[in-house]
Amino acid sequence: MCLVLAGCGSRYDLGRVQGRVTIDGQPAEGLVVQFQPTAKRGSSSAAITDADGWYQLMYTFNTPGAELGEHIVTIRSAAEYYEEDCAQAAGTTAPGQANRLLAQRRVTVKAGRNRIDFDL
Repeated sequence: MCLVLAGCGSRYDLGRVQGRVTIDGQPAEGLVVQFQPTAKRGSSSAAITDADGWYQLMYTFNTPGAELGEHIVTIRSAAEYYEEDCAQAAGTTAPGQANRLLAQRRVTVKAGRNRIDFDL
């Protein structure tokens, strides 16, 4: 008799990432926090900060987390982030023209839960 088991686990090695973004110690609402793996084949994770500055990264629409390893983190205004996206799609602005970068850092995501805060 042969028994085959198939699982529905994640295809990716992810760590859960959450944290708080503050500017001069005050909660920063409405910022896009994006983690881009430095590995060549990595996929990014992103979140938008809430009224208290908290974020929780999402790898896909329904999968929380970020790939394990080193990432370049960018933090931008959500309004400017989406304005640039729309402007680029319409062909009315060059990439980077409307998108104000607030911070860029390198961090490492480990297996399990990660709390990564940013004070800008």
